[in-house]
Amino acid sequence: MTNNIFVNYRRDDSGGICIAIYKELVKHFKQENIFKDFNTIKPGSDFVVSINNALNKCNLLLVVIGRQWLTVKNEQGKSRIDDPYDFVRIEIATALKRNINILPVLVDGMRMPSENELPDDIKGLVRRQSLVIHNESFDQDIFALVNSINDILGIKNQQAKMAYNISTGKVNPGEIVKPESHMALSIVCIVIGLIIVATNQEENDTAVMAVGLLMCIVGAYALYKANIVKKTWLSGDFENARKHSKAVKLISIIGIIGGIVLAIVVTIFTGLSQVATMLEQQN
Repeated sequence: MTNNIFVNYRRDDSGGICIAIYKELVKHFKQENIFKDFNTIKPGSDFVVSINNALNKCNLLLVVIGRQWLTVKNEQGKSRIDDPYDFVRIEIATALKRNINILPVLVDGMRMPSENELPDDIKGLVRRQSLVIHNESFDQDIFALVNSINDILGIKNQQAKMAYNISTGKVNPGEIVKPESHMALSIVCIVIGLIIVATNQEENDTAVMAVGLLMCIVGAYALYKANIVKKTWLSGDFENARKHSKAVKLISIIGIIGGIVLAIVVTIFTGLSQVATMLEQQN
């Protein structure tokens, strides 16, 4: 059976962050399996019929709740949540009646509404465990959301599982281990390169200095790749994160060992050339 996700939200309350959440979700789940009104309902379609059909097919209702979720008013000045024809309320009430999985997602520092703040037909929402998404920890909170969705829907997709527990910072047994960025190795390559350049400036040994500069360039490239490891990991692209991690390690090691060996060879060759020149001059 296809796992479909229905995103319930108020445009006047959480439209902006809801779009950001949607864009992250499509990285982990098929776009056609995520229903969101702004890009799912075709022009000319009956809004009510489209929503009802989507709810009939959905296995999970994400209820995005922001600071104004309870207080947004309609044209008559009445709180929308108290309007029996409010679409947000209807969607939640329908999901509760059909026993559809519901996951409240709290954004913009919003708390979970209390039972006495909700109409009778959606009071059951308060008994559903919520998840919080903060702007300052958006990437990590999205990971937690993806994990929760996988657990609720019973999706066994290792690539969509976190490799570490956000709250403890520890690796979760049985899950993918976060790859090392090897940033330290790239920095070591740069530092050694700078040392080689600095120590050969007085003697104006351009050949050895060139090797040092080459090491700095290699180290800088490895450092750039190390940042990509983090970005690809946070985006959920774990396979590429591992590939970039291996590349950083390999580039850094080659840069360090190759640079040192090359510097030694160049130094020896330069020294032999100087000795040969002195012998020629003596003869």
